[in-house]
Amino acid sequence: MRTVTLYRLSGLAVMIGMTISGIASVLYSRAGGAALYLGPLMALDDLAKLFGSLIFLIGLPGLYAFQAARAGKPGLVGFVLSFFGLGILEVSTEALFAFAGPVLAAHHQTRFLLLGGLDQNLGGGFTAYLDLSYVVIVSGFVTFGIATFRAGIYPRWAGPVIAIGAVAAIVMSPLASVPSGPFRIDRIGVLAMSFAFVWCGWYLLRHPIAPSPHRPNDPARAGTIVGPEPDRSLHSGGG
Repeated sequence: MRTVTLYRLSGLAVMIGMTISGIASVLYSRAGGAALYLGPLMALDDLAKLFGSLIFLIGLPGLYAFQAARAGKPGLVGFVLSFFGLGILEVSTEALFAFAGPVLAAHHQTRFLLLGGLDQNLGGGFTAYLDLSYVVIVSGFVTFGIATFRAGIYPRWAGPVIAIGAVAAIVMSPLASVPSGPFRIDRIGVLAMSFAFVWCGWYLLRHPIAPSPHRPNDPARAGTIVGPEPDRSLHSGGG
């Protein structure tokens, strides 16, 4: 398969995956305890986040590779942290919430396990696992966003939006209880970050030709000779 095709498929995967994940996150229920898992769309929402994240992770390596030459080590670090952070936070846990939560909520004898949230009743190890995933994924998206801005391959505004959106997703979490209809105001950061990734995926889909590894004003190219070739007639041996 040609590299151009792989880049295009990566861009498409990023667009589809982040669109699904972003919408599912914004529409996630505000209910707590057993009421959260008794909602008719709860399992569907969790599964949407799971498969959206999986599809996004399929495209993320191509999204990174396209700018790798200019993104440098920060880009690599951001990619690795983002990949594993999202894998830990969403891919490895959403199936548990989608299937185990509704079963526990359906029986009076087990509903107490959902008080304060299912994740809070699965032991200290699982709580630490989730906390670690938040640290890793926020660090990854912030680093990736900064590297994307500095690389200048994708639209410049996308990098800061990814970085700021990742931080806002954590900082604004206390606003979950603010009434705002079906739209969760505390997920504005997630929505903004998702939009930025979707736009980068669209750019990759439309412009899949890998750019030059050098920036237009790269000092490494400053020594390149520009202008007419020097006259070599003096070294030709002619009289």
